[in-house]
Amino acid sequence: MTKNLSMYKLHRLLNSCVIVTACIVLAALTVIVIVGLRVQTTKVSKFLGNRVENTDFLTNTTDPNDFTFIVAGDIKNSTATFESLLSVMEPEKPAFAVVLGDFVSGPESIHHKIFACEMSEDNLPFPMFLVVGNHDVNPEGPFRLEDFERIYGPSQFHFTIGKNLFIFLNNISPFDKTEEYLNFLERVLSERAEQSREIFVFMHIPPSGLNPSLICKTLLGSERFFRLVEKYHVQYVFTGDHHGYVKTIKDGTTYIVTGGGGHAWMENTADFIIWSELGWKMA
Repeated sequence: MTKNLSMYKLHRLLNSCVIVTACIVLAALTVIVIVGLRVQTTKVSKFLGNRVENTDFLTNTTDPNDFTFIVAGDIKNSTATFESLLSVMEPEKPAFAVVLGDFVSGPESIHHKIFACEMSEDNLPFPMFLVVGNHDVNPEGPFRLEDFERIYGPSQFHFTIGKNLFIFLNNISPFDKTEEYLNFLERVLSERAEQSREIFVFMHIPPSGLNPSLICKTLLGSERFFRLVEKYHVQYVFTGDHHGYVKTIKDGTTYIVTGGGGHAWMENTADFIIWSELGWKMA
């Protein structure tokens, strides 16, 4: 009798464990489905991307003599770090933000949808422009440059705030082979540089030969890039790819390489750049 009672209790215990496990699995599957549906149905925030609506917004609403913008690069390893940095910079009331490429871990639609979902949670209060990086698109698919431009807007564009000129370039391989990024840069500079007070250029890959400490890809057309920057007196060039911070002044131009926006955030790191009329700050 005692043996049968023990077997009965064991049987009930096993049944309870099976039920509990089934409930846990069901709950986990439910969460996965809900999160998956949310990711799949998330729309890109109106302020996320390079669409003309965002550049027009800045041109029409920003005081050209009193504004701030923030820059970070290569945030793919931790968008949580990037979101924390955005929160820290919120009191500065930036006019816009720039991500210098590699904002997703791979060129697949699901990564871009997850990124759009994460950014939508922050309810971006200002435009966030996206430089295209080598992790963001793949010319052979599944997420190509045309997909990037369909979702986020053009990969090469420019806008002005007062006499401040901002130029965004796509210089990742294989697009650098055509030198279209250089042709676009020269075209904009020849038309706009003379009436501009400050000129800012944003791209993913730093020009080769800039600084021996850089660990990054070789950029085709670097010598022509340096010549154009010097000829038209470009004041600032921002790049990523190198997962760290390097500042170099060459022929009167300040080059800022800041590709640490997705690393674990530690005090006194220079993962984030903020620019204002008062000068440079690093966070």
